[in-house]
Amino acid sequence: MKSTRCSTPLNVSEAESRAKAVGETFRALRRGLKRSRGFALYVAICNSLLTRDELIANLSASMPDKVVHRVVLTTKDEDVLAAVEKVIGKSTAGVVMVVGVEQLLADKVRAERLLAGLNLRRAEWPSRVCSPVVFWLPQRFLGDLMRGAPDFFDWRSDTLEFPELTTEQARPLASREWQDGPDPRFTAEERLARIAELRARIAAIANPSDDPAIISSVALWWDELADHLSLMGELDEALRILKDQLPVFERLGDVRERAITQGKIADILQARGQLDEALRIRTEEELPVYERLGDVREQLVCRANTALIYWQRGSNGDREKALALLHLALADTERLQIPEAQLIAALIQQVENPSIGQKATAQAVAK
Repeated sequence: MKSTRCSTPLNVSEAESRAKAVGETFRALRRGLKRSRGFALYVAICNSLLTRDELIANLSASMPDKVVHRVVLTTKDEDVLAAVEKVIGKSTAGVVMVVGVEQLLADKVRAERLLAGLNLRRAEWPSRVCSPVVFWLPQRFLGDLMRGAPDFFDWRSDTLEFPELTTEQARPLASREWQDGPDPRFTAEERLARIAELRARIAAIANPSDDPAIISSVALWWDELADHLSLMGELDEALRILKDQLPVFERLGDVRERAITQGKIADILQARGQLDEALRIRTEEELPVYERLGDVREQLVCRANTALIYWQRGSNGDREKALALLHLALADTERLQIPEAQLIAALIQQVENPSIGQKATAQAVAK
């Protein structure tokens, strides 16, 4: 267990120092969340609700490969595990942000029930929540939480302290914190620099290793390189790289990454107008994997993108198939309380009433 504190001294450039310190702590939390495999526990200390919400938004923006589940506790939610499960369902691909703990801790009776429940159900969390969890709370309640549920919080990987920032200071934090996948906000110059860096990393591994960890890292570098090339319009090269990575993920036994790569191949084929093959990949290669894994987030993304292919193709019965898939995706987004719900609802309106919008030719849901 450890604590990461924003310790940069405050002086005449207090605002800059504070923002820099928060950036360091932000990166520490993000690294922990990205590296977590299964359940992990973090405590984030933040006295400002506005700063907290901006930090959570930035974390979500900087981890496009993960859904960020926001669990808002009310005075009725004394069983935190049940509240978390209600929001995330069986999803295993995201991270969980628990907010509102202070409302329960402020009331003595509710606090006792909350803390007793955390201690008593400690052993259930790893098997029932296969994602990292961050508890956000003000500094003044930290002692109550640690003293009241010591067994549960002995499991924490880190305690991170964030001072209050203005919205203007907090907003840029995520803009260059992307470690995996392409940042859509890169300038052309930054993207070319990232491509050069990835090629150099790959070239440095001259002799392929038998170490699965190294093989996986190199495969993910290739995957990111393909993403950048695709965004730059170099679809042939991106497609070649993605197809080359499929047998690598097969050898590693990483069925999820293989399915994600298949989805990216389908993206390119759809952009080229090869709709039948893109549809086959979505329905036969990608979606069945997410269904077997119980990954609700990826299922809804795949269904929404499959719906767009049906809509774009426009064959007999395709519109009805598109609507059925979009309604399934909308139900999942509303249950998981994730931002894509509004986008999918808008797509349903467009499919039902084509006059209110043009057909989408790009992907509806950004992974």
